Amino acid sequence: MDFKLFSENQASIQWDDATNRRIVLTKQYPELIDLAINEFGHFSSRTVQPILPRGHHGSCYEIHYVAAGAQPFYTYPSQDAPEAEATLHWIHGGEVFITRPYEYHSTGAQPQQRGNIYWIQLDIARETLLNQVPACSTLLKEALKSVNTHVLPCPQSTANRLVEAFNLLADMNEAKLYRACSLLTLFIFEIADRAARDGVENDQGDSASSRAQEAISFIRDNLLMPNLNLAMVAEHMHYTRPYASTFFKRETGMTIHEFIMHSKIDYACELLKEHSVTKVASLLNFSSSQHFYKVFREQTGIAPSEFVRQLAEDQIKMDQSAGEQSELQEDNAGPDCSNA
Repeated sequence: MDFKLFSENQASIQWDDATNRRIVLTKQYPELIDLAINEFGHFSSRTVQPILPRGHHGSCYEIHYVAAGAQPFYTYPSQDAPEAEATLHWIHGGEVFITRPYEYHSTGAQPQQRGNIYWIQLDIARETLLNQVPACSTLLKEALKSVNTHVLPCPQSTANRLVEAFNLLADMNEAKLYRACSLLTLFIFEIADRAARDGVENDQGDSASSRAQEAISFIRDNLLMPNLNLAMVAEHMHYTRPYASTFFKRETGMTIHEFIMHSKIDYACELLKEHSVTKVASLLNFSSSQHFYKVFREQTGIAPSEFVRQLAEDQIKMDQSAGEQSELQEDNAGPDCSNA
């Protein structure tokens, strides 16, 4: 690899705008393909985005890490398979979604939701991956091929490797490149190890991963319940509070309290479409509107009132676009001359 190319292509990488932020490193540094990185990007959206059409990424494995929010993805058994044969996967904050080479996927008829996502495509048709020696590249390919599930919980320590690698590559130099490749290599091995452990646990019946999913489902089903907390989750799972706390943190990378707050803010984004900020704070049992404001801003980067304003602006734009399309269709139709 010619490292000079990276310094020659150095550029100030800008977000698209303050609301929807998107960086694709491989557009700045096409030479990353020499590392078998077909694409590496970060997308942070505070507004709903258009659907992702059905497609695949050739000989690449694609890994999405959802840092916040929730995203729908459909996988298809073939290019022409009807939607009824598709499998829907909802990926929530703290989870990864993995597609295999030539596997068709999309968001179906659903738009891309608000959230914070990192994604990377690794091309296993390349002889070497991530600047590793052939023997290590072979192990990396085998690790990717061993992952036989689409959705996995991603511990924070593992996710941090992906995020740090992205930040290093955004400010490219030779030393940071080597460090980023090492971090991505560890990220892949840890994801594969997690998939293998979940597979063994699932074979044993009462698996840790299924128990964690049970806790997650309980939290999401009871977000409007007063005093939803560690004690309630532990009681539901028939665990002691210390064990429930340790177990949940190990399985999801978040504490139960953190997950409850993340889930409440995700739900708040939907409730704010129809209810006032004060009403949503009350429905979700925040101690005060000020507390809701603080937590909402910490997780989304904007105040609830600003979020509501953006929702209104988005709706106006959609209405205007629909009106323009309707006028265009009428103009294209022209006069009815059938009775002339």
